[in-house]
Amino acid sequence: NIESYVLNAADEIIIVYKIIESYVKKHTNSEPILIPNGVDLSRFKPNTDHTQKNQANSLIISVGNLSRVKNHECLIKAMKYVDADLLIIGDGSLYSRLNQLISQLGLMRRIKIIKSIPNKIMPTYYNKADLFALAYDPEIESLPMPVMEAMACALPIIVPKAGRGYDTGLEGVGVLSKRDPKSFSEKISRLLDNPSEMKVRSERSYKKSKEFDIRNTQDKEADVYYKLIKND
Repeated sequence: NIESYVLNAADEIIIVYKIIESYVKKHTNSEPILIPNGVDLSRFKPNTDHTQKNQANSLIISVGNLSRVKNHECLIKAMKYVDADLLIIGDGSLYSRLNQLISQLGLMRRIKIIKSIPNKIMPTYYNKADLFALAYDPEIESLPMPVMEAMACALPIIVPKAGRGYDTGLEGVGVLSKRDPKSFSEKISRLLDNPSEMKVRSERSYKKSKEFDIRNTQDKEADVYYKLIKND
């Protein structure tokens, strides 16, 4: 097929998630080069001006396409049992369905979906929040960009625990949950009720985010291109 042809025609193959490695090896004899996505840490960073967080209730932020993979439905259902507000930023085929679910659960005052925000002002939204949560499928995408951006802004994160054989690199950094509303609601409530744990998770997020510096990923990609040109 076309995918196999393209992969075998490539001189080098760069992958952003380790879980893609087995797919590449299935279709080629090449050893793919893992270079994760990068975050511009000069833009995505904590804001020390805490006046940004002037909302009365704790605010949870979730960012991602409104698709089944992101599983926003899980988070929305979890909010029925959480004393906090939820802001979802994203657009997609499930926009109307998710808004209908919010209405059915009587959570219109506490959950808001914003379709689109310019990337340049996303750090402002992350810094208004108290924590980040996303119930995505870690077996499809191990570490989505919004998770990395939130960590760079020093937000504590609550994400799904990956299954055996899958590594998101978030063990001990984020709070890991099962991908169901009950588990997410319990993890969120427990974290919001524990300021000292919130502080610890915030610090771990920020420290881990240094690994996502886009300058490092750009340098690694440049090295690959340089070697190809040199050997041409």
